[in-house]
Amino acid sequence: MIIINSKRITSFLIVLAISFLGVTCGKEKCTKPDPENIKATITIAAGGLAISGNVGSAKPRATVAITDATGISTTVTSNNDGSFFAPFGQSNARLGDSLSITQKTNNCAESSKADITIQQP
Repeated sequence: MIIINSKRITSFLIVLAISFLGVTCGKEKCTKPDPENIKATITIAAGGLAISGNVGSAKPRATVAITDATGISTTVTSNNDGSFFAPFGQSNARLGDSLSITQKTNNCAESSKADITIQQP
């Protein structure tokens, strides 16, 4: 005769369910944005910083986060073709400074950062 403890089975099933959900619902990281396709320039006429990504530089409709060395950041949503434009007026970054850019979507967690250097237009 086999005696089964219902509390142990319930506990086992809960642990099994949590483990299963953690494996199947965990999000992989998005690929990092392509720094070769992203430009950060100081726009003299507008008196600010502008970051633009060419087609394919980010995932379509991704949230693109741009952060300067002091921690000031801005976010934009990329277009359907992966391009984006982000005016970044609140940053005090200057020519030669570095910015980090990440992306994330509903289907993936935030990517590793891509570093770009601010250039003259």
